[in-house]
Amino acid sequence: MAISKDFHGGFSRFFDQPTRDTLRDLLKYGSGEANQFDFKEIWPEKHKIAKHILALANSGGGALIIGVKDNGDLEASGIPPGGKIDKTDVAKQVSAYLPRSLKFDILDFDYPIDSEYAKIKGKSFQVVIVNCDESELPYLCCKDHPELKSNVVYIRKRQESTEANHEDLQEVINRRLKSGASTPSMISLKEDLDQLKTLYKEMDSFSRLIPIESINRLLGYKPSQYAPEESLEEFVAELIRLKKEKIKRDLGISLS
Repeated sequence: MAISKDFHGGFSRFFDQPTRDTLRDLLKYGSGEANQFDFKEIWPEKHKIAKHILALANSGGGALIIGVKDNGDLEASGIPPGGKIDKTDVAKQVSAYLPRSLKFDILDFDYPIDSEYAKIKGKSFQVVIVNCDESELPYLCCKDHPELKSNVVYIRKRQESTEANHEDLQEVINRRLKSGASTPSMISLKEDLDQLKTLYKEMDSFSRLIPIESINRLLGYKPSQYAPEESLEEFVAELIRLKKEKIKRDLGISLS
């Protein structure tokens, strides 16, 4: 979906200075979603709010804007009567899913009937502003739910909040490393990932070699009584398994 330059600029101004004027400009030039923000006509369920907050934080920060229909173009419908939420109540309910270091705020925007932009006259919106401290990445979900998994990293991808795969997780970790906030544990993690890459390359090389057992049989050699029971390929495969388990433990990801 194409996003106009005015929309990109409008969002940057709004995120830097969330006011009624900058939100008005964002809605005026809006033409669809992007990874940094999400639009909802009404408030999602609490666990879904938590998922969006986690995904936005792991993707560099952003905003969840309530009161906007998205049918390809944005329609500033406003929050329906009785549809506003109590900010303190929501913060308490979603906090169980979020790390304490993840910061967000919920803002109210009410437009008078004499607003200069006709489509938002007399309408109300609520916005969740999600911050990202790259020194705290990755932000992991802290509580299970039928639609959420604890100890899992969620990100924004193709305008959706979704579970990170291996490559996504590496990108999140690299952003933390580039921030200069590399703790000893994160440095160790980078070393582990580099070692894992080396092991995978070594495993790949085995597929291009003739097994030594086949060569020995062809030449009539018998294995030494001191030869190890497992092959080098089996040994490397076991190292890969153990290294992956260590990385998951270090990230606090469940091994089940």
